[in-house]
Amino acid sequence: MDGLVEAWIRYHEVGLKQGTNAAALRTHPDRDADSAVTELVRASPLAAISFMQLVLNKTDNEELLAVLAAGPLEDVLVRHGPEVIDEVERTATQNQRFRELLFGVWRNAIDATTWQRVERLRQLGIPPAHAELVADQVDWHAIRDLVARGCAPALALRIVR
Repeated sequence: MDGLVEAWIRYHEVGLKQGTNAAALRTHPDRDADSAVTELVRASPLAAISFMQLVLNKTDNEELLAVLAAGPLEDVLVRHGPEVIDEVERTATQNQRFRELLFGVWRNAIDATTWQRVERLRQLGIPPAHAELVADQVDWHAIRDLVARGCAPALALRIVR
């Protein structure tokens, strides 16, 4: 699966570059990687989650991780939500970077029960990019105190702001 991970990353890094046109992507040598991941999501959602974890281990590119969240992760949840949510929860509670991917998932056609569980996972923390944006605008001690009393971190941030 490492080869697929590397090919998917290369393909999407090209797609994220400004000025890349559709023709360049159609002729890119790694274009089949995207189709292979789509098929992995369709046919083997748990393997697709493993694929995502491998991507997280290979890159820190935030734009690429946004593609991973809004693409394969969201697609897995739309197609297989009830089947995979236990694994998503397990992975997200053990891996903060995977949990952060959930902030890039939109509700889309995810079933209500699965979406509630995703929302609970998203409440476990404030995404680092968001925290960085407001770092000098909030009293983090006040947020810590609210969280210590049972408030969800994201709600604590809204209260303190």
